[in-house]
Amino acid sequence: MDRTNNKNLKIFTPSSKHLSLIYYPPVTTSDTISNPNSLTQQFSHITKTLTFAAQIFGYIPYKLHFDQSALISSFSYKSYPGILFFVNLSLALFYLIVPNLFNLSVIFHSARSPKSDNSSNTHTASEAFVKTAVAISRCCVRILVFVQIKKTLKFHANLSNSLIRLEIVLKSESANPTVSKFTEKISKKLKILMIASIISMLVCHTHSSVTQIYGLISTPKNYRDVDTPFKKGLFVIFFLIKNLIGISEGFYTIWLCAMILVIEIGFHVLEVFVKCKPLKNENRREMETYFTTFLSEFTNFSEIIEQFGQVFSKQMILIMLSKSIVCVMDMFIFISTVTSETYTNYVNWTVALIFMWHSTLTLALLPMASSHLGEQRTKVLKLFVENGIRTFAPKLQLKLQGFLHITKTELFINPGNYFVLNKNYFISVLGFLSTYVLVLVQFKASEKPPV
Repeated sequence: MDRTNNKNLKIFTPSSKHLSLIYYPPVTTSDTISNPNSLTQQFSHITKTLTFAAQIFGYIPYKLHFDQSALISSFSYKSYPGILFFVNLSLALFYLIVPNLFNLSVIFHSARSPKSDNSSNTHTASEAFVKTAVAISRCCVRILVFVQIKKTLKFHANLSNSLIRLEIVLKSESANPTVSKFTEKISKKLKILMIASIISMLVCHTHSSVTQIYGLISTPKNYRDVDTPFKKGLFVIFFLIKNLIGISEGFYTIWLCAMILVIEIGFHVLEVFVKCKPLKNENRREMETYFTTFLSEFTNFSEIIEQFGQVFSKQMILIMLSKSIVCVMDMFIFISTVTSETYTNYVNWTVALIFMWHSTLTLALLPMASSHLGEQRTKVLKLFVENGIRTFAPKLQLKLQGFLHITKTELFINPGNYFVLNKNYFISVLGFLSTYVLVLVQFKASEKPPV
């Protein structure tokens, strides 16, 4: 059920080239919107850097910002996120499709899968499979984001509406210092995560670029198909572009985690509300107001969790599928590198280890964030029930029992109702992928050593 008031949610479509969604708060509260510690400003603080980084690499084609009176989410072909989106999508499609149409596949094949005398057939095939899966995943995620842009803008408006309404209803709890500390902690962790992702991918892709360009110059026999200065120039350009784009591999996943953690802020405010709200048995009206307020806001944010799972379902399914493929292949490549390289070649070991660490980390992000959100929701619900059993009048306790019968005790992100993102899901996927790694290792062991 969409709890957003239609009078406050307006979609403007002045032309086919522009789409904007603006949310106006139901109550004019200049102190709430302008307050740097308000929930909407904390929302902006958490997502601002991540949104900008994802916009640069074309994963978010719309603007998302707050002004004095509204949350504005807008998409336009002429805005910098829209332009960067089409530039990045064009580069990705160009790299996948154009070489096969204009006889450049030889150069691209050399850039994708450089020859190595020390690699087995399974190792080489795994590297090629990883690169293909990553390239296709990037294209498909961008296309899905563009196709579902209207639903995404509505979700942002609903989330902002819920945060503003929560702040209006629970103003003292929203201004509690623990909420600001919680938000600052989330923002800091996400920025560290993004920096770690950039550095790890930058190190790996820089090593790859330097190694292959040096190999092109020093051992041209391994690149016989790239035999002219023009082809060598194209090879270097294509390889550098591919590695530059590869730096952003985890940006969109981290941004989705940020949105999940923004939802968690609402439950954190409700936890403060339950802990700090004084209850008196003799004050019937106060208890009823407390009961109604909590149930309304708790139900609202629970519905936002379900809405998130529906709006971003296709992107999350694709991300989990592609990351699972990349993770199992990176595990095998690391094992293959360790067993085939000499003990003095620590650089290749390190690069393979970083690739494996990054793919495993990005695979774990969404399940861990969803699990943390679900645990926070369950914690708030249990705390409310414990307080209700101690302080509610018999009539309210009956209503509480009825509410517990119709609500879910545990609720996690459920992409399209296909699977539940939580810690158990991640552990089961990791165990499943480990089995395939062992199968690949057995295939490699059965191969004849390269001559």
